[in-house]
Amino acid sequence: MGARRRASESKVFDTLAVERAIARARITTPECRRILVVDDEPGNVMVIEALLEAEFDVFTADSGVKALEVIGREGPMDLVVTDQRMPLMTGVELLRRIAQDSPETIRIILTAYTDVEPIVAAVNQGDVYRFLLKPWEPSALRAAVRDGLSLRAARQLKRDALSRLAVQRAEYRATLLEQERAQNLLIAADRFATLGKVTSGITHDINNQLSAMLFLTDELRSEDQPQRLRDAAEKATETLESLFLMLQDVNSFARMEGLEIARAPIDTQSLLRETLSLFHLEPSREGIHVVSEQEEPCPETLHADGSRLRQAVLALLQNAATAMRGREGAITLSVVGSADECNVIVSDNGLGMDEATRARCTEPFFSAFEPPGPGLGLGIVALVAEAHGGRLEIESSPGGGTTVRLHLRNAASVPSLIESWG
Repeated sequence: MGARRRASESKVFDTLAVERAIARARITTPECRRILVVDDEPGNVMVIEALLEAEFDVFTADSGVKALEVIGREGPMDLVVTDQRMPLMTGVELLRRIAQDSPETIRIILTAYTDVEPIVAAVNQGDVYRFLLKPWEPSALRAAVRDGLSLRAARQLKRDALSRLAVQRAEYRATLLEQERAQNLLIAADRFATLGKVTSGITHDINNQLSAMLFLTDELRSEDQPQRLRDAAEKATETLESLFLMLQDVNSFARMEGLEIARAPIDTQSLLRETLSLFHLEPSREGIHVVSEQEEPCPETLHADGSRLRQAVLALLQNAATAMRGREGAITLSVVGSADECNVIVSDNGLGMDEATRARCTEPFFSAFEPPGPGLGLGIVALVAEAHGGRLEIESSPGGGTTVRLHLRNAASVPSLIESWG
């Protein structure tokens, strides 16, 4: 006895909880009052219509075919009351047709005692909600209609509530993700503050040394030097200039400053050749093959910051090379797009990343390599992409390699300053 009472109390509590949740969501109970009455006997139709029309919106039809025409013209009904025995189409056949197109419609059938067997089968199969035996009582028919419309409204209310709940869950999840992002930015700001203190003096000293080395390489590029020496000095100058940019970016990260770019027309193929040349200068890149593929359509000219873009593509190649260590295959480098926007694509068949690593790979100071790197490469690439009005897209799977698309807005009108890292 006690168990039954507790179960009953639990159901009451659950019902109240659902009602309170629906009230908080401001979901109103839908109005269900559209009824279709179908019978080939006009007198029966008139009696049922008179019984229900004061309380509901009643539509009528004298056959199954006409009933389907009414639904096609007036739209789905909340409830259908039909006689079983009708020419051409029985009541069960009609309700099955209606159930296919409008399963939410409540279906009631009126039948004689001799037709009970097929009606029971239809009820068991879900085609019919309820049946009434002839001669039926007006009060019984009115009660069946009210119960059916209440069920229809309750089902619709449940669907509306579930739909609203799904939206609220999505909004709640988006809020949590935004809060997590804000928290990560605060943590990153602390790291940047520490990094700024450490790097300010170091980068100052390195810049002084680089300035001296640039002076020497500039002297070696003079006309009185052998061509071979001048070529080596030219490559060394490009490498030193890239190092200058990298140090500036480290300081930008440390101070949470924007990344300024200076757009200018640059030849696409020249950019790729120069980047590959810088890539192969590093001794650790021996044995790493890079295939430069010209995909169609490929813009002949990019309106971008050549130094920044070269640095970003070089970082992508370096990442790919690190992922390729000990594996056979080649890195592919290509550019595809138009005069308005394009993608610089770097693909490898290296270690790849799982979803958790892929989600964090652009975070500053995050590295999944062994031994770990400084963790600034992809972060700087993402910053360069944003500074060009674009984005960084990464596809990867463990053991399946990685494809990175550096999407760029190839237009002079795009803003050339990213205000903050994020």
